[in-house]
Amino acid sequence: MATRLLGAKLNLLSVRDVLNARDKELSDGGGLLLRCAGPSAAWVFRYTSATGKRREMGLGACARHNARAAGESLAMARNLANQQRALLAAVPPLDPIDERNKANDARREAERKRKAEKQQEKATLVRVARAYHEKFIEPKRHPKRSADWINSLENHVPAALWHKPIAEITRAELLEFLRNIQGRMADTGRQVRRRLDEVFEEAVEQGTLSVNLVAMLHAKLRREHKPKRVTPHEALAFAAAPAFVE
Repeated sequence: MATRLLGAKLNLLSVRDVLNARDKELSDGGGLLLRCAGPSAAWVFRYTSATGKRREMGLGACARHNARAAGESLAMARNLANQQRALLAAVPPLDPIDERNKANDARREAERKRKAEKQQEKATLVRVARAYHEKFIEPKRHPKRSADWINSLENHVPAALWHKPIAEITRAELLEFLRNIQGRMADTGRQVRRRLDEVFEEAVEQGTLSVNLVAMLHAKLRREHKPKRVTPHEALAFAAAPAFVE
């Protein structure tokens, strides 16, 4: 079919034909058709795919409110039809509709990624933490405990991390911060780590992150900050007590 299209007579329509057509289908040759229904009209490319399937591909509406518009629309349709013929003539042949669908899918995926990246830029650690706090902590806890929860992060997480997009926070800088705070204030450090763990897990659930870095660092931090074992003094034998007192 591609060979027949390439060998077919082309450019059969005039601008006047385009302007005056009503309620019929006109061929410009090579599979390009003008389909009219009263004053409205549209361009169609008809072809046979490599699998032998007869298909029609819409090329858009035909503007024909004046001669200039009709001429421009005709030129545009011919250009689009030539692009489809080139696909059919490729080795191996490509199906124009399938290729257009692939291109549309690729554009949609690119747009989805662009929006996701834009959303990630907005999703700073502080915003994710406050949203999590508002959704899960405030409704379930006493106001004072709820305030303590978010304040522990507001007061101890460095501003450089706190206002950074959560997806851009690296394992190294997170480890450095958690090591530092647990080394200086063990109990507070563990509390902050647990709360950050909840925030990062929520970001994973929302699709902002693929992994929870805080959870990944937990075992390492636990090994590094084992509590010192307290060894009690040996008990004094009862018989030795008088001598000890003296």
